[in-house]
Amino acid sequence: MPTLWPKFLERLPLVADLAAVPSEWHGHLGAECFRGLPACVFHNTREAAGTVPCKQPTRSCRRHHRIEEEDDGRLVACPQRGADCRPFTITPEERLVWRIDLPGLMAELAAALTLEGPPESLTPSLWRIGTVTKLHVPIFLSFARTVSEHVQNVAFVAARRLERPVLFVPTANSALQPVADSLKACGGRLGVLGDFIAPDPKGGLIATLELSERWSDLERELGRALRKLRLPEGTDWKHLVVTLLDNDHIAISHHTGSPKAEFTPRELGFESQHGKPSKDWRAFQAAARIGYIPEPASGTERDEDTRSRVKSITKKLAAVTGIEGTAFALRDSPEDGPRRRNAGRGYWPLFKFRTQSDRVRRGAARLGNSPSDPDDFPDERD
Repeated sequence: MPTLWPKFLERLPLVADLAAVPSEWHGHLGAECFRGLPACVFHNTREAAGTVPCKQPTRSCRRHHRIEEEDDGRLVACPQRGADCRPFTITPEERLVWRIDLPGLMAELAAALTLEGPPESLTPSLWRIGTVTKLHVPIFLSFARTVSEHVQNVAFVAARRLERPVLFVPTANSALQPVADSLKACGGRLGVLGDFIAPDPKGGLIATLELSERWSDLERELGRALRKLRLPEGTDWKHLVVTLLDNDHIAISHHTGSPKAEFTPRELGFESQHGKPSKDWRAFQAAARIGYIPEPASGTERDEDTRSRVKSITKKLAAVTGIEGTAFALRDSPEDGPRRRNAGRGYWPLFKFRTQSDRVRRGAARLGNSPSDPDDFPDERD
């Protein structure tokens, strides 16, 4: 993928209001900017410019030259008086004026992030792109030229008294800490657009990172505070029993059977901001069935993704249990109990982990859930 996208985001504050001929855009963004950027970026105004920049390969005066039409139909850019360069011809396309299509770009961003719209301009450098589906999280883009202007845009957002606003800036900048602090004060979050959006080979934009993967608490609907399971003091992961029920609810209990509570995938943050099952949820389901999360080849992208899933699932369970530390251990078999058939090296849960159907099947095999069964769960005993 061309590297023009990061350059475009970096220069968006400078070129957002620019209307220029192709040679100027090439100077700002690179010689292949019209082919190297998504189609939604530029808008051809069909207006003809009266001047063009000097494009002499040598002795360029770096000035704009007036365009004159010769009797034979040729377009000639004539040097200004005193300029040390010669006239040059241009094509009709080279005098057409292009500008950033901000409405089109914002609509494409909203589509890539699956936001409800429509996008709207709030200030010259602030757009509201849309709202996260179902969760009512407003998404903004600030492309101000200075930190103080970014802070002003944050103040504009804060004055609206919105819940959990997310404000994107085009690229990362260490000087933006005052912006992040201002957002935090009004319950908002600061994001870097380049981390979430990339060009699509088909000419559009695609999302490379979900908001819920960056901020897990955005997965929960407003007004639905996460219920906490009040566990006895000193409870550790080894004292928990986690059961994936047939209706996809998750039952979490102390190994004594009390306290116990059921949670929906959404309550635990296992759904994306679009209401779809997340990667964490698929990993959680698979682990409940086979007993652990297999470790992929070390050093691969999938290995990094698996570790990320383990940390994220631990964080979700810790949110309702209050237990600190990792909930999984990397080993070849479970710490307690027999090694399962076809089991291998991976991230084994430190808690009892099972599915509801697995519980019924094993219970029937034991003919009465004998308490002497070493794999018995205390909450199953009579």
